[in-house]
Amino acid sequence: MKKVEQCGITQLKPRTKVVGGKNSAFGAWPWQVSVRRISFFGFSSTHRCGGALLNNQWIATAGHCVDDLLLTQIRIRVGEYDFSSSREPYPHLERSVKQKIVHPKYNFFTYENDLALVQLEQPIDFLPHISPICLPPDNIELLGRNATVTGWGRLSEGGVLPTVLQEVRVPIISNDRCKNMFLSAGRHEYIPDIFMCAGYDAGGHDSCQGDSGGPLQVQSEDGHWFLAGIISWGIGCGEPSLPGARRYDSRTTIFSPEGRLYQVEYAMEAIQHAGTCLGILASDGIVLAAEKRNPNKLLDDVITSEKIYKLYDDMACSVAGITSDANVLTNELRLIAQRHLLQYGESIPCERIVSWLCDIKQAYTQYGGKRPFGVSVLYMGWDKHYGFQLYQSDPSGNYSGWKATCIGNNSSAAVALLKQEYKEGETNLKQALELTIRVLSKTLDTTKLTEDKIEIVTLTRENGKSKIRMLPASEITKYIKSYEKDEAQKAEAAKKEKERK
Repeated sequence: MKKVEQCGITQLKPRTKVVGGKNSAFGAWPWQVSVRRISFFGFSSTHRCGGALLNNQWIATAGHCVDDLLLTQIRIRVGEYDFSSSREPYPHLERSVKQKIVHPKYNFFTYENDLALVQLEQPIDFLPHISPICLPPDNIELLGRNATVTGWGRLSEGGVLPTVLQEVRVPIISNDRCKNMFLSAGRHEYIPDIFMCAGYDAGGHDSCQGDSGGPLQVQSEDGHWFLAGIISWGIGCGEPSLPGARRYDSRTTIFSPEGRLYQVEYAMEAIQHAGTCLGILASDGIVLAAEKRNPNKLLDDVITSEKIYKLYDDMACSVAGITSDANVLTNELRLIAQRHLLQYGESIPCERIVSWLCDIKQAYTQYGGKRPFGVSVLYMGWDKHYGFQLYQSDPSGNYSGWKATCIGNNSSAAVALLKQEYKEGETNLKQALELTIRVLSKTLDTTKLTEDKIEIVTLTRENGKSKIRMLPASEITKYIKSYEKDEAQKAEAAKKEKERK
């Protein structure tokens, strides 16, 4: 690669330059690059990683930033400062990519050799706000020196993305000290000599998601800045004893040292805050009930239910979690069912369609660049093989058959009540409906259960065909009043018993 004579020099004289995780000044880091991914339709691009301009045609970035992208999906933007502004002193330039060279020994799982070179389709002209960074001198000792990290990464773990280029100063530390810092935070990390650590014991100053691939730069004695390293990985953002940028919490496919997939656990935790869904298997049918959150009289009436979906004639499901994710999954379920019906001339068996969808959900915990679906699903169905069936699946792709269960908010309390009151083989549909009202009345976060706060659907067989029926509000009210009457009678009986004693 051709050596650049005027490298590592800031031609513009920034009026302010704040160190410690603040906005940089325009032109302060003229070699900073935004590695961007082109949108599906190709009309725009979004920031994915940082990078460093080495000369008029090559940039350096992290291997994991471009390894999974086609050349046609990558755009390189130089001279950028504020993503939200078009009124900067000098405009940015954007180039397509001619080739990418990912380190041949790059390891996706350990991040070893996490380095890539990207060649621009057309050379760029250097301008006052665009110039290259120097390569490091031979045999330079970096331990103990202060370096500066720049990028458009998040301001905190899971936080917002800034529009203005950020900068922060961090000390370069030894790998032994780095390992000890991770150990003090309960992390056992493998840090080979090819890695270099930077960060503070107390945290607070760090790179974060979106900074990957950006430069770790050090200023030499002659005032020139040189590229000391490329931001690769870390844990969290600015957390005590956790130097670096990001690792387990930001990737869905990497196991933590404790053998956990945090993104899957986060998805399952989110479901615990979603509306309650309950299913009960009866001898002559199935009951599926769902909590309607924040009922509002100003909402327009809709024909379909909010949380219970009919999949085909023999099956319906209820969801707890992100509604948009649920819409995608239920549409997929309907397509699977229709394809099977078209190919074989009969309805798909219940367990087969559940396992098929769970294969899709499991794939989203295994492949890079994806996140788990934030939805748990209760399925009720009938087929000629096993009759009435009730299944539950979660974001990990696991599924299981149940006689009675609950997902969503307060599900643990609801399952505990079901264990006490459900009688296997002795519960008919009417009793299952009464049990549904009883459990929801005791577990929903509401002072009084009303018909506008829940949806109830039943699945029965009539004349050799499955019938999926949504209970009207008047019928739900009838069951609620019956429950309240029984509770009042029990309370009165308990009061009289107490008075006799």
